Amino acid sequence: MKTSRFAYAVLASAFGLMPGGATSQEPTVQNVRLTFHIIEADGFEDTDPAIADIVAELRDVFRFSGYRRLDTSVLSATLAGDMRDGDGRVFTIVRQRTALGEHGRFEIEAWVYETPDPSAVRVTVRLNDEDSAYMSSGGQRLMPAVIDASVTTRSGQTVVLGSGRTNVSGGALILAMNVQLEHGN
Repeated sequence: MKTSRFAYAVLASAFGLMPGGATSQEPTVQNVRLTFHIIEADGFEDTDPAIADIVAELRDVFRFSGYRRLDTSVLSATLAGDMRDGDGRVFTIVRQRTALGEHGRFEIEAWVYETPDPSAVRVTVRLNDEDSAYMSSGGQRLMPAVIDASVTTRSGQTVVLGSGRTNVSGGALILAMNVQLEHGN
């Protein structure tokens, strides 16, 4: 008699031997720490030690000759109770403003969502240009996004979210993010 992998999966799940059958026993993500690096891309020759671990990745993706870190921001998100969207529980929305000297003023907004995988979260990020803010016809202050990205990432991973240009400096800015998950029961 031939037994399918599906049958093994159903039995293993029923006995709590697979993550799908033991979700109540798995630790859930309670807090998320997001570390953002705002990086300037230009003709810098020296490697900035603060971003040395991702420079090789940047060189593979972008065609700039050098990179330097302009700012590092650390934001924390916690579960927003039982608030849910279509994909699962939602964490608090986090924001932080930062001034980058001649590059202008920016706001980082991040929305964090739980995923079925307890070692990963989905993060949507906007790097907003405060210096280019304008008023909508309804009287709301709006800021254009220099970078707008969404990614699912595991704890400990550093991902490059994208690049954009600002109206102030005209230079390219790159946004990289590292995620650290804190679990609880």
